[in-house]
Amino acid sequence: MSKFTVGSDNWHTELDETIRIPKAYEEILSKDVDTLDKPILLLALAKVIGCVVISAAAHGFQDWDNSFYPQDEKFLLLYLQNYINDNEELAEIAQRCWQTRSFKEIREFKPILSQKRANGNKDSVYSFLESTVEKGWQEQYRGELHRLLLYNFNNMCRENIKSPTDYGNSIPIIQSSGTGKSRMIDEAASFVFTIPFNLRNLEESLALTYPPPDVAVSGYMRTEKQYDEACSRVLIFLKNLFNEISNELLRYNVGTYKKAEQLASWWKNHLSEAHAENPRETRRSYLYNKIISMSNVQLKEIGALDKLSESTSNALGSLLKSIPQDSDASLQLLMCFDEADTLTSHTIMRQYQSSGILAMNSDMYHVVLHCLNELTNYPTMLAVFLSRTVPSVSKLTRGTYIAKSSRLAQSTRIHLPITEIAFDCSPEFPLPLSRGELKLGVLSDLHFMAQFGRPLWRSLFTREVVDRNLGHVVLMFAKEKLLNKKDFTFSPYSMGDLGVLATLDVLVSLTYEPFRLTTLNQEAELVAKHMRLAYAVSIDRLYVNSGYSSEPILAEAASQVMGNFEKEHPNAMVMILSHHVNQGAIDVGQRGELVSRLLFTMAYRRATEKSLKSRPKKLYSEGCGVVPFLEELYTDENINEILDHVPNNWNSGSNSRSIREAFANSWLRFTHFGRMGDDSGVTSHAILAAIARGMAIICFPSQSMVDIIYPVLLDKDKPLSESNMTAILVQVKNHDNAGPIAKYEIDEEDIGVFPDDSDSVERPYIAIVMELGVQGRINPCAITHRKAQGDAEQERSAKKLKISHDYSTPTQGHVRLLKPPKHAARSTIDAIRKMQQFYSRSATSYGWTDISYLCGKQSESYVQPGLVQVGVGDEDEE
Repeated sequence: MSKFTVGSDNWHTELDETIRIPKAYEEILSKDVDTLDKPILLLALAKVIGCVVISAAAHGFQDWDNSFYPQDEKFLLLYLQNYINDNEELAEIAQRCWQTRSFKEIREFKPILSQKRANGNKDSVYSFLESTVEKGWQEQYRGELHRLLLYNFNNMCRENIKSPTDYGNSIPIIQSSGTGKSRMIDEAASFVFTIPFNLRNLEESLALTYPPPDVAVSGYMRTEKQYDEACSRVLIFLKNLFNEISNELLRYNVGTYKKAEQLASWWKNHLSEAHAENPRETRRSYLYNKIISMSNVQLKEIGALDKLSESTSNALGSLLKSIPQDSDASLQLLMCFDEADTLTSHTIMRQYQSSGILAMNSDMYHVVLHCLNELTNYPTMLAVFLSRTVPSVSKLTRGTYIAKSSRLAQSTRIHLPITEIAFDCSPEFPLPLSRGELKLGVLSDLHFMAQFGRPLWRSLFTREVVDRNLGHVVLMFAKEKLLNKKDFTFSPYSMGDLGVLATLDVLVSLTYEPFRLTTLNQEAELVAKHMRLAYAVSIDRLYVNSGYSSEPILAEAASQVMGNFEKEHPNAMVMILSHHVNQGAIDVGQRGELVSRLLFTMAYRRATEKSLKSRPKKLYSEGCGVVPFLEELYTDENINEILDHVPNNWNSGSNSRSIREAFANSWLRFTHFGRMGDDSGVTSHAILAAIARGMAIICFPSQSMVDIIYPVLLDKDKPLSESNMTAILVQVKNHDNAGPIAKYEIDEEDIGVFPDDSDSVERPYIAIVMELGVQGRINPCAITHRKAQGDAEQERSAKKLKISHDYSTPTQGHVRLLKPPKHAARSTIDAIRKMQQFYSRSATSYGWTDISYLCGKQSESYVQPGLVQVGVGDEDEE
């Protein structure tokens, strides 16, 4: 406590001497303010103010009492950054105080005090959610992925011992955000001695991120611009790192630990403990700061790289002697570089030593890789790079023919990136689906939905969070993760934004053209910044197979984002899909099924919105009735005929019922689609699992008779069970000409949807065959131009179109559905039937109907050319 009176000039002067901010912020503030991006400047100024606030509170300044501030400095920083963004006066004061190193003005700035008190509840929300994420790390790790990972690492070490090779001591792990990469390595650190680094950018660490970054290490690694200097910087750091850890182990007399697991566990806990000299700092942070200080001093006396490599290698050898080994060929030391994409984003210039001519740019990742390659004489050390961003996907998996090092290009054993992560790992699994214990209302509970998918959702949507009505706050976070931005306004000019494409992709499951470089980069970007999952990396390391798996929380977030888009443009889904089809990004081979999914999704969304219209907070995951859904799928002229239809095997007797009657209390629920890897999805048990996830099923490509299955709960008032499940079975055809009715029939018994022992159970189902003739060339007469175009411009555009040889992608105008085209949409419906031992052919409503699906009930809708051509027509007798 200060010996001076709180608030006196001497007290302020004393406190000024205690203000210290990390070097990374000092470097920002040392630059010309006019050259800095505003967010970076505000971040640095917020850090200055935050340090002043914490120092004042620690020295008895009651106005800065910690009760008004989050205990975690990160959320104080978040608040201050947002506050000075709207308060230029405080920003100017902070700049002035930093230049003079006198911070009295900040301490006496009263408006921020009252503003802080007014926003106390909001900050407590941030703190609570942060603590929720941190608690998730303390829970028991579920699954065996960390053991599988260590098993593979040990095999790599054995291969390195048996036949050493360049760059055989490093491997990347590539996956989307929130998938548990860091937690998996953290769990592995309990079994093998691990040196962890988190290189996340500080500005990315302000909202619900964990673990915190090692800011000093990240800044140190991304300072140099020349290749040799960068190599020297890394080698000096590694040498000091190995030496200081050896000294630390000696200081604590860890020789009593004879097993690798014992020492690894001790070391992991040791790094996380508070340092004795500075309780606000962990031993890990203190150790890294000390090493960086030593390295910065030694950088002034750089020797030859070969000697530096030798001394670094010797330091590693000394460290390994202090670490026990369970077997001669097992992994001893694991180095982990988390958020390694920050290394690939830092460009390094490389020169030819003989001529001094600048060669192709390199990056800091390849510098670190090169330095680690100097340590391959110790094959029981392995470095792993965790990443999610675009540069990491393209560079960390770089094909050998464009490698930045000749030895890297010639290496015969560069490990393929690892993509396996935890998924559907909730401790509440297995869910009691088959026991009839769940009811429909539970399925749309955010806590229930969070049990599916990546571990991030379950760590955020805890029961406590939902009970405190904070679920919508975390759902907003999910939207931001999907869009990769906080605020977004949809317009025709934003359709190329990848966040917009990601939103549609989650909802309808897109397939991209596999042989276009721009598409490959686009998919990598979706993995990096928009929550798409990486499934595997090709052997040549040039293609990442990826997709959006079934995650109800992410699908709900995408549904709500699309709802905001549709407020601006009702046909947003059509506009986005048409744009990307015309750009050549979407694989047109499955265009018919894609359009079918789009039509069903649009109808489902409209029906759900109507049923939830009176609620202040609606969730698309709640679903809708089957009858309202069909009313949105078909137009008014035909829907009554469809709903009032009675199948011929029910035409007589007291049990005969129409579709409207049979499905009066049935419920449809899907917000996204899941692709099956085999034919196991075409069963009522799979349909039960699908409705629990809010997922429609895209059948295996070789599956006969049915392409898509939409899950339906027969009686929404009864619990979930296999016997209470049915489905809408959809088959999509793209024939130019209509065929006989028999060609389109879908018989459940041939498919085997329902179990054989359910003969006595009344199990109606709906079968729809969509005959979508995929559009070829567009007649220029069918093209109408934008209203904004003048007559002269329309005439010029029309002339261009008439002489064009490719009418499928005209450069001007849209296609409007004015009259029945030759290849119109055809729909059949094998409506309802009773499960019987002998099948009686169901009646079929067959013929041309007014199914302008894409337009729905909106007469002013437009469809861009190249998507699909649908229309209306007269009854067609077969």
